[in-house]
Amino acid sequence: MTLPMFILLFALIYVPTAITLGVWHRKHQYSVENEALLRQNWMWAWISQYQIRLIKGKTSPKEDEYIINYLNEILVRTNKKDLIGQGDDVPELPKEKKHEDDK
Repeated sequence: MTLPMFILLFALIYVPTAITLGVWHRKHQYSVENEALLRQNWMWAWISQYQIRLIKGKTSPKEDEYIINYLNEILVRTNKKDLIGQGDDVPELPKEKKHEDDK
């Protein structure tokens, strides 16, 4: 078998096989990774549990305020202040902590 014939045969077999395996891996691996992340994500579990209790009407006003402040702190820390709701029932934004380097 000559080298050009080998290259042609290799390309005809390798390229479709690689594409097929890549598509299969992408479709299956993504769901596996997401499930693994959700099983280890304590914040998602905590907030989901709170949402279920909120729907059932089993949360206290103190707990509601704590959750809202906690989530607002995350939004402030990640520079997403524009996502914080506006209205009477939304508590005041937490104050941003200044770093010692910013003096």
